[in-house]
Amino acid sequence: MTAILDMTGKNPFEVTLSSLSLRRGERVLFENLSLSLKAGDLLYVLGENGIGKTSLLLALSGLLKPHDGKIDITPNTPPHLSSSLLIQPDGTSRGLSVTEDLHFTARLSGGETNISPLLEKTGLSDLAQNRTETLSLGQRKRHSLAKLLLGRRPLWLLDEPFSALDQEGRALFAQEISFHLNSGGIAVIATHLPTEIPGHRSKTLRLKAAK
Repeated sequence: MTAILDMTGKNPFEVTLSSLSLRRGERVLFENLSLSLKAGDLLYVLGENGIGKTSLLLALSGLLKPHDGKIDITPNTPPHLSSSLLIQPDGTSRGLSVTEDLHFTARLSGGETNISPLLEKTGLSDLAQNRTETLSLGQRKRHSLAKLLLGRRPLWLLDEPFSALDQEGRALFAQEISFHLNSGGIAVIATHLPTEIPGHRSKTLRLKAAK
């Protein structure tokens, strides 16, 4: 079964958080968070270090169970089939070359298996046979972008996607996020410094510690 969802169908993609609370160990990161995201929405998640920005992305991806509240996805789809998570370092592809890891990702997601154009688009053609753990942080961000584009899942969960990228890399990432939003996808970006995506208005969520 393919993991790629139809973002242009009759049922637009939506994500709703209802009274969501997250914990790290015994510490409550935040609580009673409610919001709704619709197709084409761009949400920036801001807040001090350790406040729970990355934890929120993990909860949206289905990798972290909320302490309280719920996350609803419409159409009704498991988070691991509707979302793609970019978090560094992810540690998922050690020992594989860039090409091997992209082929592996393609098989898992049911996405495009001809990765040559993708390598060229993301500037990784000359690094195709390099082991992923030898890549610089900026190169890893490009590699992560390639993996996002393979799956084309409707919910992109991005942790500081523009950090460590040069100007060309930031422009490429912004362009692909814009295309994703125009296609009916949603992007949630945890960051300290929001980057404007031309042609799109963004929402801002500033997390605050639970009292």
